[in-house]
Amino acid sequence: MAFASVSPLAAPWQRLGLRYLLSPADLPPELSLTAEQSAGAASARPARFGQPASPAGQRPPVSGRADAGVPSREPHRPAVGPANGPSARPTARPSARPSGPQHADEQPREAARAEAEWRPLAPALWPAPWQERLARTRPGLVAWTYWNLGSDLCDGGQPGKAERGLFFRRLLQDLGHPQGTHTFWPVCLPDAGQALQADAQIFWSGLLALKARGVIIMGSAAARAAALPGKLEPLSHRVFRGRRVWILRDVDLMLDDAFRYDQMLAFLQNALQSFLPR
Repeated sequence: MAFASVSPLAAPWQRLGLRYLLSPADLPPELSLTAEQSAGAASARPARFGQPASPAGQRPPVSGRADAGVPSREPHRPAVGPANGPSARPTARPSARPSGPQHADEQPREAARAEAEWRPLAPALWPAPWQERLARTRPGLVAWTYWNLGSDLCDGGQPGKAERGLFFRRLLQDLGHPQGTHTFWPVCLPDAGQALQADAQIFWSGLLALKARGVIIMGSAAARAAALPGKLEPLSHRVFRGRRVWILRDVDLMLDDAFRYDQMLAFLQNALQSFLPR
């Protein structure tokens, strides 16, 4: 069997949509639609009824109608344009990882690696002023520090020292913890010119020597001097170098602020309740 085109004599059938007939017997190659044809044979095929003959190797133009009153059977093809044409290229998406020598997700990894590789410095290797300060400091489970603590411990005439002393006596009394719970360890000490010099390595090593399990850092200046990473927010806590760390506002900001004092006291009472042994 083979398919053959309807001859021009069947024009009425063509108007009704008939295009091909199924023949019970094989047709000659030049009449069959299923046989392979050469370019010469294809060009020799007669034009369909109602269409002009086309040159060899060229396809006749397709119009909306093959003949008067007969709708075209040409399948619908979407228009080719910049959005869906063969020349369109997908828009490159920006990389999810920021460019640069260091990605944002690598920074926490490096910080964690540096913390894991940190080792305390033996007191015998400290400068003499730090060794002397350690010898005068009693151990405690919770250590306190703030920017001016080194000056308050070394200089009797430091401005604001008396006010800060009264503040801490009141605070420790309000907390009501047993004697030996709290100690004060500076994050910086004054040099020969009385300028404060921070030393984060000695600070964290001193906490270990004082057997302090936690440290309360007051003020962002002291937190940065201690090389505390991450965002610094008051009334927050974290774990760093094996110690629980609480961050408070600077002591000078709470000397005459009853609201902030009460807020800080409630925060510490709740935080230290589960931290200290009963």
